[in-house]
Amino acid sequence: MPDAAEKIDSSLIRQLHDRGSVREYRADPVPDEMITAVLNAACRAPSSCNQESYSIVVVRDIEARRKIRQACGGGQPQIEQAPVFIAFCADTRRVAHACAKYGQPFDAEHTLEMFLVSSIDTALVGMCASLAAESVGLGTVMIGAIRNDVITASKILGLPPKVYPVFGLCVGWPVEAPPCKPRHPLDIVVHRERYDGTGMEGGVADYDRTLAAHYRSRGMPTVDHSWSQHMIDRFSEPPRPDLRAELKELGFEFR
Repeated sequence: MPDAAEKIDSSLIRQLHDRGSVREYRADPVPDEMITAVLNAACRAPSSCNQESYSIVVVRDIEARRKIRQACGGGQPQIEQAPVFIAFCADTRRVAHACAKYGQPFDAEHTLEMFLVSSIDTALVGMCASLAAESVGLGTVMIGAIRNDVITASKILGLPPKVYPVFGLCVGWPVEAPPCKPRHPLDIVVHRERYDGTGMEGGVADYDRTLAAHYRSRGMPTVDHSWSQHMIDRFSEPPRPDLRAELKELGFEFR
């Protein structure tokens, strides 16, 4: 079956197999019309109930990008290096406007479902923007660290209440094409008819070894259980423990 699947090909399948996150960019500017074309295509992404509950902020100003980098924790030098930073934000304000204009309540506003739907809508359009940008030769990397200090990031971006940045996207001309990072073996990710986790232990062990070999081939030190150790390092303590309180300050009251 895998051999047969490898014979199924398209330009998008090849693009996905070859893609990698770009963290080094040339200084060459990216034309406005190129960013507009990318975002116009990205907004064709699926949207729950056609509500399109997202807004997009394109940031070129270097001082603003420096501030965003600091809000992200001070790492992520690509935020300054890439000529364009795009913030993809969950935003239900247009839905609220439509309800209010015609005298109807927006009862779903503070539900977890609406928060999830708007965040998912935002993620879908952001992924489509990344793919569209890469299809015309640009490089991208997603920046989830924009949620490290979501209040400061929101102020820099000028976001109104009840809008928050889900993630950012650096866009620019890559210095070089990054090597494609291995992924988990498909047989522990894809289940047929019903969930079957019996192969997880062996599959994760295989992936640990594969990822360790990938990092070592690039001169990066790692342990044999590379992926597992990375997960331990990242999630043995709760990430962003203040995020719920920060979202509440931004106007998100979960019911």
